[in-house]
Amino acid sequence: MSQSTVSPGDEITLTGSYFTVGCNDAGEDAPEPSPTTAPVLWVQGATPGATVAEASIDEDGELTSTIVVPADAAAGDATVSVSLDGATTAEVSVSVAE
Repeated sequence: MSQSTVSPGDEITLTGSYFTVGCNDAGEDAPEPSPTTAPVLWVQGATPGATVAEASIDEDGELTSTIVVPADAAAGDATVSVSLDGATTAEVSVSVAE
């Protein structure tokens, strides 16, 4: 898989499927509904991930988010990811141009 090269200010679109928690049963003992948003993290080097956006999750568990590469992103590899319940389920790796 090739890695996209981006620059600060560029937009990246992240998509994913199956962003649900538990089952989707209905009725009296139904679980809490799955979330409708999830934080999008920008991770680069040893720096902990910073939240750069909130991804939207539809009723079918499909996620979509467009983020802007941070203005202070350093040159080099970075990862944009979304986690739900502690499991990363959508991720894209990019290379920030010098």
